[in-house]
Amino acid sequence: MCVVCTLSSANSGQDRLSALLATPASQRRRWHQTLKNRILLDNYCFPADLDAQIETFVDHYNHQCYHESINNLTPADVYFGRGPTILLKIERIKQNTLETRCLQHRKNAAKYIKPDELNSLLAQTSSEPILFNDGQ
Repeated sequence: MCVVCTLSSANSGQDRLSALLATPASQRRRWHQTLKNRILLDNYCFPADLDAQIETFVDHYNHQCYHESINNLTPADVYFGRGPTILLKIERIKQNTLETRCLQHRKNAAKYIKPDELNSLLAQTSSEPILFNDGQ
């Protein structure tokens, strides 16, 4: 479901309807099923209470739920064009994590290498990083 439900009332109803119809029918059915499952569990005495609960659900769905089908981003991130920036940041974090893990692995492996073997390894690969095979 796209962010159309949370857009300001300045947009015409036709814009909202056309944006909603642009999503595949299976996505709309799944979204409505999720909405019904979460909202209809309670009884509401006033229509304003129901409206508030629906608005809370839509806000949660659009801004807090990550969707695998859109690269684990929220619909709001994709709609407002923040997706590429977020994906780039995630990629940088992954790269830093891999480098840190590799360094930790090398330090751990260095504990079990005799000092003379370590010196010969360092002499052989002074400009290249030492990669230890961990069986993968």
